[in-house]
Amino acid sequence: MNFSFQSLIAIALGGSFGALARAVLVKGIGPGKPYSIALVNLLGCFLFGYYLPRFQNPVLTNFLFVGLLGSLTTFSTFTADNAKLLDQSWGYFVLNVLGQIGLGLLLFKFAYQLGKNASV
Repeated sequence: MNFSFQSLIAIALGGSFGALARAVLVKGIGPGKPYSIALVNLLGCFLFGYYLPRFQNPVLTNFLFVGLLGSLTTFSTFTADNAKLLDQSWGYFVLNVLGQIGLGLLLFKFAYQLGKNASV
């Protein structure tokens, strides 16, 4: 996959904004709480689904999807949170994994239809 210089700058800027947004959101929701990452990940699923059918420009696509949403949501933190939950409670671990994945898919599909039907 080749990226233009503009796309690389867009990814870097989007990544910076996404990382800052995640830090602010997690701090506001409750740092160290698995549900804070869950809410951020679910927000990312919704935004990804909503904007995916609306963006065709590769630079904007790289800014939003690879950069901003790629750094806003995080699988590594999801995994670490679930490892802690698994040590504490198998039930909460299963609820968190299935909840985030299931709700994430539902939000993505719902938002995709919204984005597809929205006027630009």
